[in-house]
Amino acid sequence: MGIIGAVLCAVSDLLFEGMPVSGKEVTFENMALLIPYGRTIAGALLGVLVIPLWLFILVPMYYALKPAGKWFVIPVILLFAHYIAVATAYHGSYALYTAGYYALANVGGESKTILLEMIEKFMAFKTGLFYTVAITNFLGSIWFIITVLFRPTLYKRWMVIFTPLLTMQLRILCKQLPAPIGGYILPPTGSILFAVFFLITTLVSWNYNGEAKNEFNAGI
Repeated sequence: MGIIGAVLCAVSDLLFEGMPVSGKEVTFENMALLIPYGRTIAGALLGVLVIPLWLFILVPMYYALKPAGKWFVIPVILLFAHYIAVATAYHGSYALYTAGYYALANVGGESKTILLEMIEKFMAFKTGLFYTVAITNFLGSIWFIITVLFRPTLYKRWMVIFTPLLTMQLRILCKQLPAPIGGYILPPTGSILFAVFFLITTLVSWNYNGEAKNEFNAGI
């Protein structure tokens, strides 16, 4: 379910952000100019609907990390759970931010000044949400990396390269992509990288369960 949620979230990212511009030009201003607001709403709502499905990945992750001991496992699970909860709000709020820019194109004079002040407040709120998800993602990823590298787990040590904190650096490269591909590749990159991480976690758990089942059957 977590993998499906991440893939569908990539679709939602394309709905409300995908446009024929360079990676650096994926902005709220361009979203308001190039994307119908109905599409923005659909993308934001789809994200709010499917991101909670990411919580299902915490079950196989728990069992994959369990050999490390509860003091290593529980913090990772709680941090990623917190990240997913706040990421849902962060994703959905994009529809509100973009609404301000849509309205900005249709007002002038004093109304425009008031609207700009409102947008500034929206952006301050967005910054707060961003730092919340960034910090929990950072701490959860660091704790995950330390656990996999220095404690016994079902993960291979090389698998830490797929940790969200490390793979998200690829977004920096995607921002350099030219138009029109940059505007279509950058938006879903984060969700696709999470889907890969979730897939690895699921496979690790499945392989372990399969081996345990075979050993049990052999014992019978």
